[in-house]
Amino acid sequence: MTVKKILNVAGTVAVVAGIILLAALKFWNVFGQSKLGGSCSSRGGCRSYWCLKHEMVGQAERTSDGYCTDKCDTDKDCDTGMSCVVPTATALDDLAALGRPKKLCERVRAAP
Repeated sequence: MTVKKILNVAGTVAVVAGIILLAALKFWNVFGQSKLGGSCSSRGGCRSYWCLKHEMVGQAERTSDGYCTDKCDTDKDCDTGMSCVVPTATALDDLAALGRPKKLCERVRAAP
């Protein structure tokens, strides 16, 4: 084989590998991430890229298992069992520093 043919085959393999990689990333983005309220361990596990590890219990906020959250304006923007609240500074620390919402959907549980 000549060098030109080898480079041609290598280029073709690289392009096909790139297309397969992009398709896999798109598939993961659509089907591999949780929706609002779904469980997560990091922001990459949520479609909104916001994984919150705090919840409201009565009027107090406490740590909880991670779940996906999103910005909101009213309680209607949130799923059942969640309310649109202004998060505390502690809860905001769960989210990436850039683009934090003023209000977000947070789990609400009755106080024991």
